[in-house]
Amino acid sequence: MKKTLNSVYDIDCSPRVLIEANAGTGKTYTITGLFVRLLIENKLTVDRILVMTFTRKATAELRDRIFKQLRECLKILEVPGVEPSEPFLRLFKDHITDQAEAIQILKSAIRDFDESNVTTIHGFCQKVLNEEALTAGTPFELEVTQQDDAFVQAAEDYWRQFIHRNSDSEAGLYYTAKLLALASSPAKLKELIAPLISKSYADLKGEILHNPIEYLENILRIRSQMKQAWFDDEAVILDILTKCDVSRYQQHLESRLAKLREFLRDENYTIDMPGSLEYFTSEYLYNKDNLKKSGNPEAVQPHPFFELCQDYSTIISDISKIDTTLISESLSEISRIREKTLNDTYLVTYDDLLKNVLKVLKDQVRGYELSKALLRKYPFALVDEFQDTDPIQYEIFDRIYPKE
Repeated sequence: MKKTLNSVYDIDCSPRVLIEANAGTGKTYTITGLFVRLLIENKLTVDRILVMTFTRKATAELRDRIFKQLRECLKILEVPGVEPSEPFLRLFKDHITDQAEAIQILKSAIRDFDESNVTTIHGFCQKVLNEEALTAGTPFELEVTQQDDAFVQAAEDYWRQFIHRNSDSEAGLYYTAKLLALASSPAKLKELIAPLISKSYADLKGEILHNPIEYLENILRIRSQMKQAWFDDEAVILDILTKCDVSRYQQHLESRLAKLREFLRDENYTIDMPGSLEYFTSEYLYNKDNLKKSGNPEAVQPHPFFELCQDYSTIISDISKIDTTLISESLSEISRIREKTLNDTYLVTYDDLLKNVLKVLKDQVRGYELSKALLRKYPFALVDEFQDTDPIQYEIFDRIYPKE
């Protein structure tokens, strides 16, 4: 439900309210007003209202603004003759029905403000994992680290395992060459997949091959047959090509042959397909639409080499899937190794805090217990800069405070 910012008192404390407005129009101001309203109208203590934003600096500013608002509200009620200057303060004073009770609530809130839960989402998740360790199944001495040494170690372990696993076959060496083209070292591989590690909700674009080694074996087999056919029958193939009636074929033949020869002599898997391969395929050479106007349809004599080029052109069209497969495999294995390493320690990163809380909340048994415990402890949550939430953060809120 979207609300404008005409007045904090226009906003019902409904199960879920979204305030949407431009920068500088008073969203944070509204949150401070809602905090006061929740204290007075629901007779809450400061520790039962959860207030979250997304940086430490913003958290400090929000704490300061809420505290100042509490003091201003108390001043309005305690000091006779003080005329409120802000619209919220005027409305606040008009809505108070029991002044003595409101003063007592505000004094308690100011006195106990150090116990308030104005925090970052990461700070909240750390608090959950520490205070609800039994329900969450986490160590009691959880330590947050900015340096993800487990990630570094996992990338290095995976790199060594990958090289060893693929060192005994030509297809394996080809697969290794593709990995090196993506990332030349474990550190580069870590950089490549780091965004996917931290943002587990991110989609990996592209299709994945279920058996990349088998796919590369088929590529190498056809490639080997192409080489054999060319080196066995190069003179015959060249004679066919120089005499064919394909339109404007001979004027580009030498440059295309140079690219083809470079590809056929490549032993290091640096060239997946020469840019000229299309012009040596049976589909191109036998196509009557590609002949000169007066060309002889029978001028291009069939040869197995052209058929092999066609087969190779077809199979190599999926080569980009190797990159996607490598990234997917690396992500899966490095994540597994990293998690196994972290399970033996008390260390977590800031991203792990969110993922670990969400993992517990999604558990059918523990998740229900944890969400209910948190809802009892913090019956109201105010989220500033809500547009900055990512899917993990949103799902955490959604599972604790579900729509009714």
